[in-house]
Amino acid sequence: MVSDDEILAVFHDEVGEQLETLASMLDASPSEWDVRVAFRVCHNMKGSARMVGAKSVARLTHILEELFSSLRAGQPLDDHIVELARKGAQLLEGQFTDSDDSGEEAIDGYEADVAAAIDRPAEEPHTEAEFRDDAEPQDPNPPPADQPGTDLADEPGDSDGADHCSDPDDTTVETPQQSAAGADSAVATGETVRVSTQRLDRLMGLATELSTSGRTTHRQSKLIRQLLQTVHQLGDEYPWLRKDEQFRSVLDTGRTLRRSISQSQDRQNKFSRELREIARQLRMVPLQSLSTVFSRVVRQACRVTGKQAEFRLEGGHTELDRGVLDAIRDPVIHLLRNAVAHGIEEPEVRRQRDKPQQGRILLSARSVGTWVELEVSDDGAGLDLEAIRQRVVDRELMSPKQARSADDDQLQQMLFTPGFSATEEVSEISGRGVGLDVVENNLSQLGGKVSVDNRPGRGASFVLHVPLTQLTSKLLHLRLGDHSLLVPMSDVVTTARLANDELRMADGQQVAFVAGEPVPVTSLETVIDVSSPGQDIRPAVLLATENRRRLFLVDQVIGEESILIQSLHWNLRDLEPYAGCAVLADGDVALVLDVQVLLGELSGTVDSDWIRGVRDQARQRRILVVDDSVTSRTLIENILSSAGYDVTVAVDGIQAIDQTRQQRFDLVITDVEMPRLDGFGLVKKLRSQETTGDLPIIMVTSLGQQKQKQKAARLGADEYVVKGAFDQDQLLGAVSRLL
Repeated sequence: MVSDDEILAVFHDEVGEQLETLASMLDASPSEWDVRVAFRVCHNMKGSARMVGAKSVARLTHILEELFSSLRAGQPLDDHIVELARKGAQLLEGQFTDSDDSGEEAIDGYEADVAAAIDRPAEEPHTEAEFRDDAEPQDPNPPPADQPGTDLADEPGDSDGADHCSDPDDTTVETPQQSAAGADSAVATGETVRVSTQRLDRLMGLATELSTSGRTTHRQSKLIRQLLQTVHQLGDEYPWLRKDEQFRSVLDTGRTLRRSISQSQDRQNKFSRELREIARQLRMVPLQSLSTVFSRVVRQACRVTGKQAEFRLEGGHTELDRGVLDAIRDPVIHLLRNAVAHGIEEPEVRRQRDKPQQGRILLSARSVGTWVELEVSDDGAGLDLEAIRQRVVDRELMSPKQARSADDDQLQQMLFTPGFSATEEVSEISGRGVGLDVVENNLSQLGGKVSVDNRPGRGASFVLHVPLTQLTSKLLHLRLGDHSLLVPMSDVVTTARLANDELRMADGQQVAFVAGEPVPVTSLETVIDVSSPGQDIRPAVLLATENRRRLFLVDQVIGEESILIQSLHWNLRDLEPYAGCAVLADGDVALVLDVQVLLGELSGTVDSDWIRGVRDQARQRRILVVDDSVTSRTLIENILSSAGYDVTVAVDGIQAIDQTRQQRFDLVITDVEMPRLDGFGLVKKLRSQETTGDLPIIMVTSLGQQKQKQKAARLGADEYVVKGAFDQDQLLGAVSRLL
């Protein structure tokens, strides 16, 4: 039995395709209209809409059906009728996509306009009964199909028998669409069958389960091998057994059984791989399926702006997962509109620049491994970088000085700033307060990216890099004890290796510094109750959501994998903190961690408020950095400033002494070899003064000999960091310990 959701999905696909067919035809010159096709499309959409109770869609298609019926009967196709037909298609599209909230009043007005134009009285408003499943049909016993005045109820998309085709010579136009009412039987039209993506996903799940069941066969084969090894050991221990007929029979039977199981496992794995590949291919849709939509977008944009442009699609045979295709549809439409509004010049301007009056907009696609590269390009004026530079300053996104020094790449990236527009013009096509950040955000959700290639005076290109399919997810494979775990890559910030001496206690919790920020640390086995051998140095994964982040210690980070995530069995779905499971390449089953739940469970102990408290405390600390090397001094200053410390610098020991007399510092970081007064002399001087006698001091130097370290300790240095082994986390850890 097909569910209501599946029926609505089929209805949405069917009517969407038919609406695109109608809109594409109406966008063309009226002399190219095929009124019979338009009538049949509206008729089919009306029937489908009534089946699912889409009353506004059903009513609008009925009005359009009446309009095209009058044209078939000889109504002149004048400009007013053309305008009404196109207006009806726009209203229909708005109702279908829920983008038009004008309601019944707009439909009433449109129906009155159509009725006046075709010289017939407007009908009474449609009643609720017309849309009920139990509504009585007008003719419960329609005549045979070969009789004049045949009821069209037997056609796909209209089963209520409410409307008739008055032209007995009307020919049927075959389309790939089929009625939502026939979804349960998956009726085929030509060589295609409409199947919901949910069923394809289920097919993929079954293929994966088949692969999982192969692990049982693998275990059986392993047991047989162990049994044969035991039998061979007995034969070695008691050689006389090898002469026994029954002993040899046991060996022969075991070998035969092992070969049989191995062959069965190979066949099962082969069938499972083939089934998964078939399920994957069934979800693939060619980009060509959206060509009508894209060309219509360009035509409409040209009509609004008064510009001329030809749209061309190259690589339309390139296939993408249906989910990916749906996700990139709006970004591509946005870029096509921008190409007309901001790229293609006015016809007169193009003539002055020795360009054809009609511009060219090209959408090209090609597969690159597991990715698809889509490029939207035009032969217009290109990006006006000076206008972008000025808008950046006007919007206070950069200072005038920063804008002047910004290179082309930096200015082009500003196009993806939320709400940014290179023009002040507000129109239906551009300047609607929605910028290219929408394109970038949509691609980011897919795991893709967008880049810009500007050709001043010759056009611009926007290149979209998107994954071929969303069927699989990118996951990070972890090992904890004997268990495999998976984490969505979208929740992974970075990985690291942490030694026990790099961890410190703060506010009752272990923390470590990552890029100058204190981050809470938790051993993952303590959260999910899994045993781990533990190590002095362990891999760590930094996981983050919108407002929480934490380092989790694990035993091994294996790497990134693309795997199909499956739901847990119904009786395990409340098991936290797991979001599902997946079958690994070797057939093992791994649980997928729900990072949102995982971090939420720990939020009560160490949260973002605590981290902000540590950062605020750091901002109150003042540090003096003493080093005669500009590079070393600047590097240390940047590290400390990024961590929130107030930093003052000095170029040698004499200047540092003067600084300590002018202001109070919480800590001093000094080099050893410096002119006038070196680091050792500075430490000795600071320790001899009453105001700085207890001041924490860290020596950072390239001198790593033991005698230098002993001398520093004898003079009173608290920490000694060798530059050759220097890293920012080591430095920040030392600073944090002393403060």
